[in-house]
Amino acid sequence: MKKKITALLAAGILLFAAGCSMQTASSNAAASPSSSVSSSSYQTTDYLPLGSIVTLVDSSNKIMISGYASKDSDGSVWDYCGILYPDGYTDASKLYRFNRSQVSSIVSDGYTNDDMKAWLSQIKNRMQARG
Repeated sequence: MKKKITALLAAGILLFAAGCSMQTASSNAAASPSSSVSSSSYQTTDYLPLGSIVTLVDSSNKIMISGYASKDSDGSVWDYCGILYPDGYTDASKLYRFNRSQVSSIVSDGYTNDDMKAWLSQIKNRMQARG
């Protein structure tokens, strides 16, 4: 039963991340989906769990992390994709793509268990392999 739940959780995360990757509007995540973000003084080597809420450099908006390794229309790969908090998902043009270096603060950590820790480790390894 535990293996089945783990497999379903992993499949759900993959489908959600794929949805982020299919987003057609290129956005860098700040006050509006189309505005750019400068690099941040906040640095981390680890990925935050799904559901974590962050603020980004030069923005007071809260963004909830909803996916990883998001690819935009020009092929650029971003560490995260997210949605405005508390608004939630409204449409594909409101997905925000951003890198770890653009996080200025962590408002709330998402739920983490052994499955999420393993998944985050896989994401980190995949992103490091991409360069």
